[in-house]
Amino acid sequence: MNTRIRFSLVLSLLCLTPASLSAQGAAITGLSLSEGTLGTVLDILGSGFGQKKPKVFLSTLTGEKVKKTSVKVVSNDEGGGTTTILIKKALLGTFKLMLQPKGGDPVLSDDTFEIVGPTVQDVSPGEAEVKGLVTLTVAQASSKKGKVTLGGLKAKVVSQTANEGVTPTSTVVVKLPSTLATGTWEVTFANKVGQDTAHQAVSVSGAKKEKLPKPRMSAAVDDSTFVSKGKKVDATLADGVLTISGVGKFDGATGTLRLGLPDSAATDDLPAQYVADPAALTFETVDKSDVSTVWTADDDGFTIYVNVRVGSLVAGSFEGTLLRTSGEADPETRVVEGSFIGELIVES
Repeated sequence: MNTRIRFSLVLSLLCLTPASLSAQGAAITGLSLSEGTLGTVLDILGSGFGQKKPKVFLSTLTGEKVKKTSVKVVSNDEGGGTTTILIKKALLGTFKLMLQPKGGDPVLSDDTFEIVGPTVQDVSPGEAEVKGLVTLTVAQASSKKGKVTLGGLKAKVVSQTANEGVTPTSTVVVKLPSTLATGTWEVTFANKVGQDTAHQAVSVSGAKKEKLPKPRMSAAVDDSTFVSKGKKVDATLADGVLTISGVGKFDGATGTLRLGLPDSAATDDLPAQYVADPAALTFETVDKSDVSTVWTADDDGFTIYVNVRVGSLVAGSFEGTLLRTSGEADPETRVVEGSFIGELIVES
């Protein structure tokens, strides 16, 4: 063998340190968790990650980096086989994890990781006075304090403490708003990933003044938020059906959310629930080209909860799965959940 070639070969082998050798053959064999949220810590398992911290990204299922997300590498073992990461910023959805060793090519996990929103599992006690304390048990609440509302009014989050367990939960203690009208209210917990509502969860009393905020609608529509308030919330009464509708911006289009209630909602004992005709739940979008798409819930696919009546206003919440009934915009189905305050119109 030529002396020069022999010397180059030896030099190349000397340059292959353990770190660079491991980084050249990186492979992900698994993830320690299959789902989580903001603040979740998990391990990426495999080999060849290198001794120095690699870069880690949330990726689409086909390997593209996902914008508006951020992953922090907490630690990397010296053997290059376990990297611990923290989810700092994320969107709802199912992703893969992309790991790029220092000086190496990126590799993609076969396993997926789902970013999930919060779930309100329990609200206690079921009865409380204004300014009283109520405790929520929330799964996947994230590591930062969330926001809690009742009837659109903010409740002060006194504390939020993570609990140990297989499914991460947090104990969230809130102080009820002083202006909350007497009645049974939904409780909504929201964080930077998503929101969840416990319907007709707590009966509140002790308000000095019976008053509701101005008309508004607020809803989670799939992974997006829809809000309408003030003059953009309208009410009409026709053929014994009270329709409360709100208009607002939605994913680059104009969205309209409509709740249909029987006119008996003005006199029925409360709290009440409506699940079938003449009650109705629909959502419509109109894009920039004036093309309309409508999603409508079947009779067994939704519930409208009416909680409180004060004067000419009615407050409640709703949830449902809507099917596309006209138009061609995706998706074919939508999941909607939210709350409303609307005007009551009574036939004379």
